[in-house]
Amino acid sequence: MNYIHPMKEHPVDLQFIARQLERVIDEQRSLRQEVGDVRSLVLAVSDQSRRLDRHLTDMQADLELTIKSEIAGRMANVESRIEARTDRIINEFRDPLTHPKG
Repeated sequence: MNYIHPMKEHPVDLQFIARQLERVIDEQRSLRQEVGDVRSLVLAVSDQSRRLDRHLTDMQADLELTIKSEIAGRMANVESRIEARTDRIINEFRDPLTHPKG
């Protein structure tokens, strides 16, 4: 039987191991940089989300105030018109009573 040990065909020396370790270290360095970039992006998205939440809350409050003001203005207008009309009707009934013809 002619068995050849694989180590004898492809010997592994310290230089080969050193090159492999350098590649692993370079890859780790690259991955750390990518993780740092992802972390920065996540923080930026989180900050943007908080700003949007604040903006939406402010917009909601502004919209509520605008709607309330608009409704209050229209209600005041309706009340004024009703009072004016009621005053005219009352005066129409009051005039014949206070100044009878006859």
